[in-house]
Amino acid sequence: MKCRYSRLLGRYADRELKQAEYDAMTRHIESCDECRELLSDILRADSLAAALTTEPCSVSFADLQPRLRRTPSFPVPRWGIVAASLVMLSLGIVFGAELSDVNSGDTDTSYVLLASDRTANSGFVYNFSEE
Repeated sequence: MKCRYSRLLGRYADRELKQAEYDAMTRHIESCDECRELLSDILRADSLAAALTTEPCSVSFADLQPRLRRTPSFPVPRWGIVAASLVMLSLGIVFGAELSDVNSGDTDTSYVLLASDRTANSGFVYNFSEE
């Protein structure tokens, strides 16, 4: 869309413009091929939308309720959920304790910093070791 008036065509088709604006758009559409084609597409879409019909649904909500209360295809018993939760909790405690032992020991820690000056391929890596 190169024409700056094309954004007004929807309002023009729906007759939502003031009369002076509507008259100015009418004159513009006569001289602008792009707007004329776009207006034609808008009017065609409007006529297709107006031709759509709605039919009443043959199924009522009361007919659907028994289907909605159906049990899931893979039911999980409550004890299974509780057991899985306890396993995950105990794994978290075990691994959390192991990680705290690793961080509290006399281990060599080094820090890596990645810096960039916003140009392509300009990353620098600095290694700050506690030596």
